[in-house]
Amino acid sequence: MVGILDSISKAIREETGEIDPAAIENAKELFEVADLPLAEPVEIGRGYWPTLQVDWDPGFQIEIFADSYEFYDLRDGGFDVKEFKHKPGETIPAELVALMEKFLPKRR
Repeated sequence: MVGILDSISKAIREETGEIDPAAIENAKELFEVADLPLAEPVEIGRGYWPTLQVDWDPGFQIEIFADSYEFYDLRDGGFDVKEFKHKPGETIPAELVALMEKFLPKRR
């Protein structure tokens, strides 16, 4: 997961808008703990709020807040959102990791 963490760090350095420090910590925890062989995201940047948004094709996003994660399934024009409460230092929700493993593209 080092590649994604490096990409997140780079996106944060280049971002001109504010990203909540707790959201950044939640992002690090998620990708360190999940430790899945995920493909590099197509985009990483600030979300609508002072959050971090990570996008993969074909239409999946994870928006990382200071106190939660939101997993978006936007395939075929849909908008399915699943929210998972999480603050830095808490256990990563197993259901979120399972969704990531099932739907997000894998590294080749």
